[in-house]
Amino acid sequence: LLYIATRQDFQTHHKSAVRDLSRTNELDWELVYETAAQHGVAPLIFTNVISKDGDDLNIPGDITRKFELNTYSQVIEKKKSAQRLKEALAYFSERSIDVMLAKGIALEQLVYDHPWFTATQDIDLILKRRLDEISSKELRDIQHTMHNSGIEYDFFSHHDLDINGALPVDFDRIWGDAQPATLYEQQVYLMAPEDLLISVCINSCRKRFFRLKSLCDIAETVR
Repeated sequence: LLYIATRQDFQTHHKSAVRDLSRTNELDWELVYETAAQHGVAPLIFTNVISKDGDDLNIPGDITRKFELNTYSQVIEKKKSAQRLKEALAYFSERSIDVMLAKGIALEQLVYDHPWFTATQDIDLILKRRLDEISSKELRDIQHTMHNSGIEYDFFSHHDLDINGALPVDFDRIWGDAQPATLYEQQVYLMAPEDLLISVCINSCRKRFFRLKSLCDIAETVR
């Protein structure tokens, strides 16, 4: 059921498949919710299945409420994240440091119709300055400002994308192919679609291709 419903393009045949599953199986809806929440896709399941067909599928009311609360909490968290991102972009812009969006925050801008469809934790940014180009004073100021902000940043590269140096990722070329865009009245850079796809595949590899949210990122980026 989760494989079928974890998608943005939820069509009639997907809906029929979910109905068939519910008719032929005694579904443990508590387990469905717990797994969806653990894998960061509960809002998508709520949008596609729970909010539309909950009564027809005999989904218990307490499970529906859990999905609702999870979804509403994601909406609130994404609004908070948006404010933190806005402040971070303004901070780096004032210091003439170019910024590229990475991982979940890039997907929210380029792939997902609504940022709260899936659960992400950190805001990942790549700064177009190498560490040896940053003075000690600048570095201390960045570290102090970004501390406990939920902003995860790296200089010119990103440790999650090259898996702490294990992968030979050409960040010079990634920066060269990135396209500028405007977000919260600040210029940001967005990866080329091919690089974005490779990056989400690498991120899923880091999770051993286990997390549904990561697999959904790949499928939705391709779509």
